[in-house]
Amino acid sequence: MKKIFLILAVMASTLVSLAQSKQEAKSGIYHFKIENRANILERLQAAEAERRLLLMQQLEAYNQSLKPSNRVGDGIKMGVQPNVVLQKSPEGRDELNLELEFSYQTKSPEELQFTVSKNTDDYPAGAYLPTQSKACKTTLTFIKNKVDNELAEYFTKGTDVTITITGVTDGTAIRSAIPYKGEYGDIENRMIYLNNDIDEVTVTKKGGITSNAQLAFLRTQGVQKYLETYVDNLQKTNNRYQIYAVEHQEKGAQFRKISVKFTIHKAFNQQLASTTNIPLEEPEKTSDVDDNIPATNDKNANTFVVIVANEKYNEIVGVVPFAHNDGEIFEEYCIRTLGIPTRQIRFVKDATRNHFDDAMEWIKGISSSRPDARFIVYYAGHGVPNGEETYLLPVDANPEKPQQMWSLKNMYSTLSDMPCKAVICLLDACFSGTRRNGEPLTQGGRGVRAVERPKDPVHGNLIVMSAADAKQTAYPFADQKHGLFTYYLLKSLQDTKGTVTLDKLFEQISDNVRLEAALATREQTPCLQVSDDLGEAWKNMTLK
Repeated sequence: MKKIFLILAVMASTLVSLAQSKQEAKSGIYHFKIENRANILERLQAAEAERRLLLMQQLEAYNQSLKPSNRVGDGIKMGVQPNVVLQKSPEGRDELNLELEFSYQTKSPEELQFTVSKNTDDYPAGAYLPTQSKACKTTLTFIKNKVDNELAEYFTKGTDVTITITGVTDGTAIRSAIPYKGEYGDIENRMIYLNNDIDEVTVTKKGGITSNAQLAFLRTQGVQKYLETYVDNLQKTNNRYQIYAVEHQEKGAQFRKISVKFTIHKAFNQQLASTTNIPLEEPEKTSDVDDNIPATNDKNANTFVVIVANEKYNEIVGVVPFAHNDGEIFEEYCIRTLGIPTRQIRFVKDATRNHFDDAMEWIKGISSSRPDARFIVYYAGHGVPNGEETYLLPVDANPEKPQQMWSLKNMYSTLSDMPCKAVICLLDACFSGTRRNGEPLTQGGRGVRAVERPKDPVHGNLIVMSAADAKQTAYPFADQKHGLFTYYLLKSLQDTKGTVTLDKLFEQISDNVRLEAALATREQTPCLQVSDDLGEAWKNMTLK
């Protein structure tokens, strides 16, 4: 524990320089001045070097205690690497995170002068359970001890933790199916990173294990199950798992292993807040458009609404910050400001492909019997480019498989052909292959990329307002806890009590989004597409 106090002392000296910074936290979270970042990181990384030395000493002592009982052999060398990293949060804010990587190395059979089949501390050929690898068992036991004890200060209730598990196999060919007993259930089309490229894996009891990719993946599942079940402090934190699988071409037990990396987000906020007067985070507050929502007594009986708010995607694609809030507050405006009856609104959070299909069938069914109806389709979530096509991304879809996504071209065609008064699409999504924070939608994705392409055609009575052009990111407005596009959509409805015409609505959204993005040294230009069939009539329409 003396070492821990030494670390905090070094950190405290860092905080003195932080307190002298003239830049205040615009949104409540302290944004470090660029010229100070290198110095801050250098000091904190020096402090973590002390922690690493302490952990390595403990690890070696633990390792030595196991050897007399033959629980681990002489060929294993375990390691733990803490590191302080300055990263971007999903909302695009700077955060100082602590990374803790636990791994091990084992010597080759030639170095130990025994064959692969004898005395290995790694996984035996074809094995995937943690209990079948001495090295894996030892590492997981050490992780539990550290996370639940010396490192407990970082794994507190509500802390966001990303847990990256990598399973590795050697190049030994699988000539006949290895039995899979279903310890982790039948797994169908699970997205993973395989050799740093996005891929899918399927493992069932019936089919067994026929590839090394399946073995590598199953090794990660055993580790995840252990962490979820036996590490007490991980019951308190908000955990997001990232799964990687690596297939080596070489043969040998030393290539059959696992590693685990914890990224503790905002790990140093608590210490910084306790030693400076700089507020790291403001208390939770609502946006100004979330309060004082204008109310109307009018009933908008001819308008029907579909709202899709996709925020919580899988660990590969990542979250869409504030998408749920976007959808929830837009629904409030539809009901209270636009006067649309609740029963005429279909609101889906985290929509799957089936939800998209159901929503479209709902719209088509209404339009077939109500030619005087108007429809509003609102979407907040990921958009995906793929070749010359663009798609909306259901939460259960692989962004590299068009057949699993929702084609904008097909959606526009269906909506344009419906017998109705008007269809207004509001899309807070981008189609540049990036997330709301500007980072790539997937790391290593082969098909997720933006290309020059014509806009998806609109005709009939269709009007489309989207958050950004084809090669831009649709950013969040972190201060207001909304997408930037959605915030100014709601702001215009609030200021005008919903009476704003569509041409003025788009003008206000576009001007404000471009200005706010420019102030943050970004570019975001909303786009408008209007069917030629509407002529100038659309300009005087309202959402009300």
